[in-house]
Amino acid sequence: MVANLPSHIKVGVVNVSIGGCSIDLFRKENYRSYVETAPDWLQNMANEYDGNPYQRLIEMGSLAQRQGGIIKGILLHQGETNNGDPEWPGKVKEVYDSILSDLELEPNSVPLLAGELVNEDQNGLCAGMNEIIHTLPRLYLTRM
Repeated sequence: MVANLPSHIKVGVVNVSIGGCSIDLFRKENYRSYVETAPDWLQNMANEYDGNPYQRLIEMGSLAQRQGGIIKGILLHQGETNNGDPEWPGKVKEVYDSILSDLELEPNSVPLLAGELVNEDQNGLCAGMNEIIHTLPRLYLTRM
């Protein structure tokens, strides 16, 4: 896709990720207690983001905006650690709303693209979480 864009259009990706983490790691009000009780390996990975991956995400998004970037989407690929958690969609909405607010973006102005987990027919151990992931658009996210 990027190769086919006009040369004056640039695409950037802000990647803040920690495999195996709960959505709680990106909740502004809850991340600290989550990190404090997490295994050492996760704490070490969080320390790569000064202990606050959410804040790093906001810092990088703000930097992109200051350099003339326009945020066109938020990609979320998370859920295995929250497998079966019926509260997960609400937590995702909280994170999404916080990102928009902290980056001074209008509510529902940027699409959230949420990836599925490995499906059952491919031996996905957490395939049932896909049903919960599928609730995101119909619960409260405006379709873009």
